[in-house]
Amino acid sequence: AHTTIVFTRYIFLALENRESKDDRSVCAIFHAVCKELEDISFAYAYELIINTLKQATGDYLQLSHEQIIDLVNYFISQLPLFIKQKLRLLVCES
Repeated sequence: AHTTIVFTRYIFLALENRESKDDRSVCAIFHAVCKELEDISFAYAYELIINTLKQATGDYLQLSHEQIIDLVNYFISQLPLFIKQKLRLLVCES
């Protein structure tokens, strides 16, 4: 019973030690990974999606450039206002 109590106390102390230093990681691994993964803005992510959509519609559906631009402009016009405001996007640029 004494050994169990000692190990239980050690577990609690080890847990407290880890949480008091860095609650998400061990050593500097977390910080090294965070520096590599930068957040991208919502507008940039949206731009990537739209560009991928343009490429896919051109390749898969074989639409002309004008048809793709019309499709993207229609899509943007149908977006809710709060998304348009977040993007600050009034016209789609090609």
